[in-house]
Amino acid sequence: MRIEEMKKIKLIIWDLDDTFWQGTLSEEEIIPIEENVQLVIKLSKRGIVSSICSKNDFEEAMNQLNALKIDNYFVFESIDWSSKGPRIKNIVQDMNLREENVLFIDDNELNLNEAKYFCPNIHILLPIKKELENLYRLANTLGKDDGQLTRLQNYKVLEEKTVAEKLAVSNTDFLFDCNIQIQIHSERKDIETHIRRVYELIGRTNQLNFTKKRSTFEALQGQLKEENIEMGYVTAQDNFGDYGIVGLYALDTKINELVHFLFSCRSMGMGIENYVYQQLNEPKLITIEPVAYHVDKNKKSPWINQSTNKIRNERQDIQHAATEKTILIKGSCEIEWVIDLLSTDAPFSKEIGHLNTKTGADITSFNHSTNVYNSFYLTSAQKECLGKEVPLWDDELVSTDMNKNNYDIVFLSGFLDQWEGVYQRKGTGEKIALGIEKIDYTSRKMLEEQIRKTQKEDNQKYIQQQRKKIDGFTNKYVYVGKVSAVEAADNFKKIVKKVPKETLVVIMLPSDFQVTSYGENRRRQGEERGLYNQAIWQALKGYKNVRYINFSTFTHSESDFLETQDHFTKKIYYEVALEMQKIINETVNHQVNRISAEEFRQKKFRNSYSTMNALGLLKPLIKSKNFIQSKK
Repeated sequence: MRIEEMKKIKLIIWDLDDTFWQGTLSEEEIIPIEENVQLVIKLSKRGIVSSICSKNDFEEAMNQLNALKIDNYFVFESIDWSSKGPRIKNIVQDMNLREENVLFIDDNELNLNEAKYFCPNIHILLPIKKELENLYRLANTLGKDDGQLTRLQNYKVLEEKTVAEKLAVSNTDFLFDCNIQIQIHSERKDIETHIRRVYELIGRTNQLNFTKKRSTFEALQGQLKEENIEMGYVTAQDNFGDYGIVGLYALDTKINELVHFLFSCRSMGMGIENYVYQQLNEPKLITIEPVAYHVDKNKKSPWINQSTNKIRNERQDIQHAATEKTILIKGSCEIEWVIDLLSTDAPFSKEIGHLNTKTGADITSFNHSTNVYNSFYLTSAQKECLGKEVPLWDDELVSTDMNKNNYDIVFLSGFLDQWEGVYQRKGTGEKIALGIEKIDYTSRKMLEEQIRKTQKEDNQKYIQQQRKKIDGFTNKYVYVGKVSAVEAADNFKKIVKKVPKETLVVIMLPSDFQVTSYGENRRRQGEERGLYNQAIWQALKGYKNVRYINFSTFTHSESDFLETQDHFTKKIYYEVALEMQKIINETVNHQVNRISAEEFRQKKFRNSYSTMNALGLLKPLIKSKNFIQSKK
């Protein structure tokens, strides 16, 4: 890594085993590498922060870092057993950083290359002395003096805020609850006092630097004295902390055009840039790409600088507008990837599989036809009973907006029926879908292992509650396995009966194409999905408010598939998105824009499998994972 590149680093993401320390924590006693411990501390005092992306048990790893008295020097730690590429991408995005300002250090070249494909501009490094010696040698000269660890503390505030945002009912609710207060300081004497900090902001800010003009310190001082230049800096604080100076504008009043208009990445997502722009009466702004996002003249930020009463009224107005949803999109990853390519101004809500960030519970199963059926037909007492007895529980598993709001269109997926396991309560007969079909949770060993994997530092109370359910669940429930095609079809039929006749239900059906190159089991999966589709068609024959999007229509060769029967190349998701747009256009009074070929080529979306498949990396990665699993 060149020294010039090293000087631009703002974040280092560390692997732990055989990288930050010697040895593998889960197998042996580790040996600390004192140079790495001191490097993290030294860099923190230069404003360069550290994070972790490691395959380990979270609690064990954090205990070890605590023993080294280094745990408080890390932010946005990601410690679990999942693939590192997506996690690294999430860390960079959550910290509002550019990839080129991030360095990832890992002893496994596969992990380094995976990080590169998820974050193409990230810097990577093997933890060998020859590679690290420049960091050791230059640690006290990189960045700038931050002996008070201000930057580290700012990121800890951002980390707390990010967790709270993920727990919020909606982003708008979260922003109102933050109580964001900003001040625009336009007095020249005030600006002169803080001009050094303002100058640093110009030099460091990229993602929300709209004009991209880099002034020298002398030029900035000169602009401040010009009669036609109106200048001001912006400070911000909220319930999570004081962010200090987060923005700057310089307006040429002769031509009513912004010379400088920039904001710190710490203020991203708060709506401050729109608020300030509107306070300046929307002068001319020539935006130089790239920017993280654009100033939107039509988008207000009513959560900024509001009194309690006004906040309440504004919130109610926005919540009222938000209830005017016309479309519900409900499914798992196959739907999520289609949404990334969907271009519509029609208001829609979505119910996509996710984790409860507080408890760690996997909510993916709430889109299984068994659980959607439960949302409509189980009594409150039955749901409460399941909640007390079923491990890894979340009330969302038997909840949907389908039975609360009237929609013009509901897109409903049948994909999860192909993967999830179903359990039945002995005696009373209630069924619940929970976890993948290959794992039987009535096996005490398997259930204990799954609960252990869900455990993290801040969900200990939830984990204890789940462990208390183990004996009751293994005795009171029987494992049924994957839902049969006939039962799934009956579930859908009963679900459709509960939906208003005016609502169009579009059922997303899996592909029945028979892939043969992966063996008999894969070929049989295509056959099973064909029987599943036929059962649903037969059960819903005659229902005028039901349509289908059958992935079989779009898949014509094995090259259309990725590593499973239900993951596809980007081209397939694009074609499905266009079909969804066509249905929306025909059904609701909203124009849907067709995605151009160029937009499709440039579109970024979460289907990392497509990217890796196109680069010829997917099959080697799968083989590597299979090999590792066989050794465990």
